[in-house]
Amino acid sequence: MDLSLHNCISQVLAGLSGGMGVFLCALGLSVAFGALKILNLAHGSIFMVGMYICYSVSTFFSTSNGFFAGVLAAFIGTALVGGIMEVLIFRPIYRREELDQFMITFGAVFIFIDVVKLVWGTDYHSIPPPMILRGPINIFGVVFPKYNFYLMFFALIVFVLVYFFIHKTRWGMLIRGVTVDRDMMDALGIDVPRVFTVTFMIACGLSGLGGAISGATTCVAPGIDLVVLLESFIIVVIGGMGSVPGVLIGSLLFGLGNSFGIIFIPKMAIGFPFFLMLIVLILRPFGLMGKEIK
Repeated sequence: MDLSLHNCISQVLAGLSGGMGVFLCALGLSVAFGALKILNLAHGSIFMVGMYICYSVSTFFSTSNGFFAGVLAAFIGTALVGGIMEVLIFRPIYRREELDQFMITFGAVFIFIDVVKLVWGTDYHSIPPPMILRGPINIFGVVFPKYNFYLMFFALIVFVLVYFFIHKTRWGMLIRGVTVDRDMMDALGIDVPRVFTVTFMIACGLSGLGGAISGATTCVAPGIDLVVLLESFIIVVIGGMGSVPGVLIGSLLFGLGNSFGIIFIPKMAIGFPFFLMLIVLILRPFGLMGKEIK
């Protein structure tokens, strides 16, 4: 077990990079659940679709700027998909039993997988990062991929923008209002269905954005949606459902837990995030930054 300063810094950077890679998907999942009170099991599928859209657009342009066009297209495309899903799938089931919601969203997962295979096939793909973000960067004597570093920086910028949007804008006030009492907001004349649609579009856009920027650090292939959904769910449970700062903290703990778990308990490293989630559920069932439902 090498616990030198150099190795610890390397593991911290790797953990932060890994956690922030799935942060945007978890953030979208938390925002959607906080407002709509529906746990969308197809959220990981939106992440996967964002990956494929970014891959297709960046490949079409085949230039360094193609990557940035792909990221923008992934955000817009998945937001539009989210709007369609909200109107056609989620709006009719808001008042249904939790089991019905679970089964419908679970079925959507397999629909997305088949659509992805039909459109893009089953081959593995990769998204090359832009030239400006390729190569290594030296951080405290540790050689680290430049793209991974800026991925963390980008995720933090998105976190600040989303936090500001939810807490400092009129639309954010409406989202928080329907989260607390949708019937009261409806009685006040607020177009609640419209707020739901916009909120879900934002949540799906965040997930698609996460898939686009993560596509340059991993392979693009069918099946990644289920892995990302599980990781996002762990992060949201740790941080607290509906809490934007909680998702950030959960992502950091998840990434660092994975990174250092490989050092301390390599044979059980894959289960370390589950142990962390279990401890949080025992000590604070509503998450580190979540609010207790009374």
